[in-house]
Amino acid sequence: MVANQGKITTLNDGISGTTGITDGTDKMHSGILKALFAIASGSRVIECGDFTEDTTGSFTTYTLAADIIYTSLGSENTIRANQTVTMTAANASNTRHDLIYIDTDSTMKIKTGNDSATSIVPELDTGEVPVALIEVVGGSADDASHKVQLYLTEINFRDASLIRVKAATGVNISKGEALYISGTHNANVAEVDLAMADSSSTMPCIGVAYSDLASGEEGFAVVLGKANGIAADPSSFNAGDTLYVSPTVAGALTNTKPTSASHLIQNVGILFNPHLTNASVKITGVGRTNDVPNRTFVTQGSDDLENSYQLQGGTGISLAAGGSGSSKTLTVTNDSPDQTITLTDGTGITTSGTYPNFTITNSAPDQTVSLTGGGITAVTGTYPNFTITSTEDDTLDDVTGRGATTSNNITVGNATMNTATINTKLNLSKIGALDANADVIVQYIDASQNTPAHQYTLPAASTVDGSVYIIKNLNASNNMNILPTGSDVFENNVISTDARYISSTQLAIKPLQSVMLQAVTDSIIIPLVPTPTTLASGWMILETDTGGGGSEVNDLTASVTWADVPDANITESSVTQHREAIQDRVIVETGNDSPASSATESGNYFYRASGETNTFNIPNDSYVGEYYVLMNNSGSSITIDKDAGDTLIGSTSISDGSAATIICVAANTWFVVG
Repeated sequence: MVANQGKITTLNDGISGTTGITDGTDKMHSGILKALFAIASGSRVIECGDFTEDTTGSFTTYTLAADIIYTSLGSENTIRANQTVTMTAANASNTRHDLIYIDTDSTMKIKTGNDSATSIVPELDTGEVPVALIEVVGGSADDASHKVQLYLTEINFRDASLIRVKAATGVNISKGEALYISGTHNANVAEVDLAMADSSSTMPCIGVAYSDLASGEEGFAVVLGKANGIAADPSSFNAGDTLYVSPTVAGALTNTKPTSASHLIQNVGILFNPHLTNASVKITGVGRTNDVPNRTFVTQGSDDLENSYQLQGGTGISLAAGGSGSSKTLTVTNDSPDQTITLTDGTGITTSGTYPNFTITNSAPDQTVSLTGGGITAVTGTYPNFTITSTEDDTLDDVTGRGATTSNNITVGNATMNTATINTKLNLSKIGALDANADVIVQYIDASQNTPAHQYTLPAASTVDGSVYIIKNLNASNNMNILPTGSDVFENNVISTDARYISSTQLAIKPLQSVMLQAVTDSIIIPLVPTPTTLASGWMILETDTGGGGSEVNDLTASVTWADVPDANITESSVTQHREAIQDRVIVETGNDSPASSATESGNYFYRASGETNTFNIPNDSYVGEYYVLMNNSGSSITIDKDAGDTLIGSTSISDGSAATIICVAANTWFVVG
């Protein structure tokens, strides 16, 4: 076996010396051989960005720009990020050769050559991909520029079809610009210039530049497949846009189809992804015949389009084209304007004269017209003079047939209304007993004829759902009890504020006192405490008018002090009922407490000091209007916890040093303010 495979140098004198080939003076060729061995095994860079040298830092660096597409042992990979390596210091006197490569872990690295007098190019291991060979001259500076031999594949034939082209003299071409054939260089290479859709002399486009080309330089053009380096600003281009040759910028592509009559239209391809300078495009339509020109119209006899697309004048109509460029005009002329027009008489109508002057006469203008009165309206007289009179009075016993509305005042004795719309107010007289009629919205009742004495039993709420009853006790000396029917109950949300409330099944109306009730079914408001999620049927108390009421047991007024009230007379119920009367400040609860009952603690303030619990629990017996104020000075955030069936709107965390109000705004729904 021959030693030192993959290395080139001059042979020793004769053949009796060291056999084989060793590294000597031709290090670049040795690097090429090693790169070829790796490429032959399926390890090579097949597409990438620029390879650049940077000497501005302490040490020279080399960068391979993304996207980097390479194969390692035949398996394709893509690196989306730039790869950079940093050189090390040169030997004081000996030149060495470093090898830049992509390792099997998909990162670019550098193999440093030896510093001996006879430099050896480093070996590549299996699967490593060669990128470049760097010659580091002995004694050179750390940030020196070095000689580089690249092992990159410059042309990717996998995704595009290319042709060889040569930039026309005086023309500098950038990668991705649209090209047209401007001349012939030789039988295999076309001379090209920048395409532009404002003239047929710079069209059609035959492809886009594969790379930058200086004046007179040969290179390649992409005629089919993927092309890069297109200028397609993401602010105005989108993936999937159709690209056309620009009629205003030479070499540019646009996603706006040209519309001027003087512009040519050529669909070049589809945009893969927009980018300010390096967009990707699928080239599909180069070298093809131009699209249909932008024509507003053509006149009869024009040879611009086939005859089937021409405009032709009809009988007595002629067309004339005029103007030029974008200001072309079309004139339509009526060559025979004076045509015969005939008018025919109709019933009671006569005509005379000739075109264009005719006289049309109503020959029978006085036709019979009759009007007939109805209801409270009478009609007298004859055409054309009629008198229409209404017999309406301000006070009527019978308003049948009067119409839907009236602006007059009406005094009614007994009236039945199926449906009534009241714009101002409705006055109803009292009745002696409750009428279980769902169509009656308001009833105003006294106790003078009631049996049993001093008691009313309400109709079932389900039979009068939504109805409102106003009940007043006109008895000057006795209370009147109001009772629900069956399983109906009264709203007990007012237990602490309404003296008329005896229990969920009894209201007591004192002499000359009244109450307004509304029937409600399937409601979570009745009863509110202690089971707020239970649906119930019964009566809501709509107001708290206590006119004519007397004093209550344990009635504590603002003038009473604690020293004046014996302990035996103070109960939880009385204190709760009169809390607003006995306190001149809010109730502040401290420590780790959360509200235990909505009936007794709604409206309280809760203060958390340093080190106290960071959870605040909302009670599950909530009612609309219930609220709590939470003040956090604990040193950490406090989390608001709710019942599993409740909804909490707003922030669930109260930060240290802040406060929030938690309000029940609807059934099982809480809102956090602050």
